Amino acid sequence: MTIYAIYALKVFVFIALVFVLLKGLAHFFMMKPEVAAGISNYVSYATPNKAAMAKLDPELAADTSVYPSAEVLAKLVDPVSFELKVERERVRLWTNIKTGQ
Repeated sequence: MTIYAIYALKVFVFIALVFVLLKGLAHFFMMKPEVAAGISNYVSYATPNKAAMAKLDPELAADTSVYPSAEVLAKLVDPVSFELKVERERVRLWTNIKTGQ
């Protein structure tokens, strides 16, 4: 191995390590309640972060189109539980919608 190949390998390992560290730090930053609430308030979309719920705009927290009631949640069905026949029909219909047919 030449000196340049060794140097290039060291640089690659260093960059990969920095990338992994930054990715992990970004995850921790996004999970801070004030950050998660700020993002949710900005985009008007639900946050799964329970600690951020207290920091949400009251109007957004009360919006049932963003946070459905317990009654609505009880009626929801996980698509994974669909029978294969129903899943095929769902995929076929969605494909028709996407392709405009």
